[in-house]
Amino acid sequence: MRSRSGAVVGLYALLALLAVPVFPHFLSPNEFTRWALAASLVERGTLEISSALPLLGPTFEDVSEKEGRVYSNKAPGATLVALPGYVLARGFSGPPSPSSMRPVLWAMRLVGATLPAVLLALVLFHAGVRFGASPSRAASAVFMLLFATPLFAYGLLLFSHALVAACLFGAWVALFLPGDPSRAFRRDALAGALIGLAVLSEYPAAVPAGVIVLCAVISAPRRALAVLAGGAPFAALLGAYDLAC
Repeated sequence: MRSRSGAVVGLYALLALLAVPVFPHFLSPNEFTRWALAASLVERGTLEISSALPLLGPTFEDVSEKEGRVYSNKAPGATLVALPGYVLARGFSGPPSPSSMRPVLWAMRLVGATLPAVLLALVLFHAGVRFGASPSRAASAVFMLLFATPLFAYGLLLFSHALVAACLFGAWVALFLPGDPSRAFRRDALAGALIGLAVLSEYPAAVPAGVIVLCAVISAPRRALAVLAGGAPFAALLGAYDLAC
């Protein structure tokens, strides 16, 4: 059954490699605003995306303007996670141009969305078995997660949804899955880091993140210190990003 679960995850990963959801006459604002931020960071070392706007057209959405400067209006986490995809693809596709935009975006999708979706599926299987589900039921849950929920689409697109889902569920597992007591602090800190990345990637994730943390610390307040320690670097990064913008 473990091999069956692996086959399901492998099938989804193969699909992500072969199927490239591209509409030739439509620039997906939610995705390309993240591409523009990555391009500006790599090519010019700035968070301001004006240099990429000529490639996106005068009616491009999902931007914000501040004192004449233009920025992506998305939380930065998903872009930062997908940045290695941009850097790797740029070596083959070249600097930003009409011909390089979509191959680079595809690589960013794989790193920033498909990889988190695959990791989420693997953690789901592991957690299901650890909590008492049979391997066959856990494998079926993995199949339903990847092929019968909106994650099927969001794992193929550079949206933040798959990344945030993986972070929040990973934090939940780190906090509540039974484990070695000697590693409790590290697990709680890991949960805090995953929660921090989730909020850095999608601001409304702070709501479910708060619920998860509350459930963890209400019976053991000492856990709050480790969770806060794990999340603090991401809070600082978000503050620095907002201040720079």
